[in-house]
Amino acid sequence: MRCLKHSFISGQLGFFESKGSKFLAYVYNVNLEGDLDEFKIFKNAVIEDLRAEHKKAVHFVEAFRILDSNDMLFEGCSDDGEPKNSSAPPMLEVLRGENLVNILCVCVRYFGGIKLGVGGLVRAYSNAVLDSVSSMQREDLLLDYEKMHSQIFNIKSASFNRLCYLADKYNLSIVSKEFLQDNMMVALRGSRGGLEKFALEMF
Repeated sequence: MRCLKHSFISGQLGFFESKGSKFLAYVYNVNLEGDLDEFKIFKNAVIEDLRAEHKKAVHFVEAFRILDSNDMLFEGCSDDGEPKNSSAPPMLEVLRGENLVNILCVCVRYFGGIKLGVGGLVRAYSNAVLDSVSSMQREDLLLDYEKMHSQIFNIKSASFNRLCYLADKYNLSIVSKEFLQDNMMVALRGSRGGLEKFALEMF
């Protein structure tokens, strides 16, 4: 399985055009501790933001694959008004084929005035997501999935810049931080190996 690097949050990575219709594929890194209710809130906020940004778009098709805290896989998709199974399931199949997890993909469609038919929609939505996968690979945004762990570190406040550098180096995300005079308590999340390497180099 592969996932996005923690340093990547979201962005438009894919694009496909067919008979005047444009398909923009947005990809989101999902790191929500496997809380499905929290994920639903996150996903709805993403769609709402995209609708506000793309007021003239006609469809916002989604597909996702996420792991919970027990590494159980949850998948889902929505055609958002496109003909049934013409758009979201093909997107999900691309994510499955690329073995991607902890990812949400939303494809924004601008209608070009010509109907594409079910076959044309399958190709368009699939190609938009495939283009986003190519962008992820080209920009070195993917890594092998490892189960995530959290750990709290007590560091000197003056060392925060070094902490940020090492966290990025070992693909760790900063969950929380609390300043205590000259020191700070920082919670980091990442692979066990990444946390161990961070600790060795930080201290």
